[in-house]
Amino acid sequence: MNHFKKAVLAASLLGMVAMAGAAVGQAADISRGDREFLRQAAQANTFESEASLWVQRNGEQDEVKRYAGLMIQDHATVARQLKELAAAKGVELPAELPPAQARILKELRSENGTRLDRSYADKVAVAAHKDAVELFSDANQKARDPEIKAFAQQTLPSLKAHLDEGIALQKSVAASGQASPPERAAPNATVPGGVSPASREAPPSLLPGDKGAPTR
Repeated sequence: MNHFKKAVLAASLLGMVAMAGAAVGQAADISRGDREFLRQAAQANTFESEASLWVQRNGEQDEVKRYAGLMIQDHATVARQLKELAAAKGVELPAELPPAQARILKELRSENGTRLDRSYADKVAVAAHKDAVELFSDANQKARDPEIKAFAQQTLPSLKAHLDEGIALQKSVAASGQASPPERAAPNATVPGGVSPASREAPPSLLPGDKGAPTR
């Protein structure tokens, strides 16, 4: 290998080392709280996206599917922004969901139809968005990195809108589930103001006035 090739190779290696060092330096400059926010935000975004994809395919009500479709679009945009921001800051985003979110997603994927609609409205449209609003609100107030703080600030209004729409969806799904047939009385229940079915079916030997019946 001639001196020119050696010089080129050495320069390339130095460049790679410098880039790696810059990434490490960027990650070191980010506070622990800012790094944790980016990671939790990515997991929350993935959870809501995956849940919405399942509901759009397997849900029952059109209203629920429309909401899920909106979540898929909006969270895809947030995912791109998160990926770019994390790369710029040298933060590696987690590839897996935390146990609690993974368990809920597994439960949702075992359901379909109206039962899935109710679970999605309760656990994702409302509960998950409450958690997301709290997470982004906290970052909006406490993030040290100005770009991370700006990301939290600009994303927060849409998350609050998702939560408001989710609460309305939850109420609508609950109301539609109340239109069910009235429950029948238990077979041995006493009819108010009358005689219980059990007394009508009692053996004749136990009725008052018959032989062997107790006397008053």
